[in-house]
Amino acid sequence: FEENQFSSKTVNISITGQSSFIRFAKLPPIGGQEDRVRQVVEFEAKQNVPFPINEVVWDYQLISEPGVDTEIEVMFVVAKNDFIEEITSAIEEFSKGIKIVDIAPIACYNAARANEIGGQDCVMLLNIGSRCSSLVFIDSGKFFVRTIPIAGQAITLQISKEFGIPYNDAEELKRKHGFVALGGAYEEPDSEVAATISKIIRNVMTRL
Repeated sequence: FEENQFSSKTVNISITGQSSFIRFAKLPPIGGQEDRVRQVVEFEAKQNVPFPINEVVWDYQLISEPGVDTEIEVMFVVAKNDFIEEITSAIEEFSKGIKIVDIAPIACYNAARANEIGGQDCVMLLNIGSRCSSLVFIDSGKFFVRTIPIAGQAITLQISKEFGIPYNDAEELKRKHGFVALGGAYEEPDSEVAATISKIIRNVMTRL
């Protein structure tokens, strides 16, 4: 915020999938009554969440539209209160209002759905973040998501280890020289540092 001097007064936040708890459930036909849907989802949340329900914030999203005689597919998402409050209080210190708090893989799914991606074919979305990556499959209305603890930070940590330098210096090297080595027969860059970093990144991406 200090560097960019954003003029907007409202903020949408996307938090990592690693800091949330995502579950899917199929509910019996309940005639599309929204209050009833929330009651049933809340019951499911209480059964599946590994924390006391008063220590978390949660919400749900329908994956399929409720019908009179059809099951309802629903996704519910849970995050710890203290984690959300830590982020929102940091944003509010800059006099910004918070409009939405979303979860990264769910934001990927909704962006794809809004653009009619995955409606007819199977599509994979990979969002490589800092601490974790979101893997999302969408296939004709079906939805699968996993959070993988391999991402940009893993690359920086490996560079730090290989070069024996502090984390911040490794991050700077990654941003300056980073690319994925192609493997096989290819011409290496002139810089020995860039060549080494490209191999480190390739190794981490191979794990991913």
